[in-house]
Amino acid sequence: MPELSWYNNIRNMHVKSNKQLGIYIILLDGDYDFLKWNKALVTFGYRVDVMHLDEFERKFGALLELDTAEPPLQDIPIHFTDGGKRPCTTYISKAFEEKIIAKFPRYIPFLEKGYVMLLKTFKKLPVYSRQEPVTDEVMDHMLTTYQFCKSFITCLQLTVGDYFRPGGFFAHIMEDSGSSKDRHDKQPEFPGKIEMVKKGNYFMLDFLR
Repeated sequence: MPELSWYNNIRNMHVKSNKQLGIYIILLDGDYDFLKWNKALVTFGYRVDVMHLDEFERKFGALLELDTAEPPLQDIPIHFTDGGKRPCTTYISKAFEEKIIAKFPRYIPFLEKGYVMLLKTFKKLPVYSRQEPVTDEVMDHMLTTYQFCKSFITCLQLTVGDYFRPGGFFAHIMEDSGSSKDRHDKQPEFPGKIEMVKKGNYFMLDFLR
């Protein structure tokens, strides 16, 4: 029945699902002391989290142009001390180590720390059937996060004299999710030159100088 098939196709085009968009800021000089900021950050839907390098490589290796077709052989040990002053060891791949040294020198301190500090938030991204998430929507969320980051740094400097250096903004489209609150309704002001790079389900934001 062609009429019924046409109707189902039209109906399916309007079936909406929710993807979860994770937005992350890499904190270049971050350490476990940064976790103290979470009491203030959670009010705005953000938090600082610790991710050991082995997990960072597995989850976000594509950002550093690693081949993620197969699980990496993580056999390079990195010894470090966690927030409880306990000795820890994490393992990364040789390719990951070489990529950081050769192409991302600003991340070389992570090879000594053994972990990455991330400022992160999650957004609900409505997606209709047979439609990919709109890059403009992702850009809007990332720019809002950029503006929050900028304001938070200013607040820290004015209140406690502390601050952090953002080392990269990226977003990751995840699986279907439940609802999440977006507390950022105000249109922020952004720098003039911006480049959005899409790599599969990843988006990277570069504020050009």
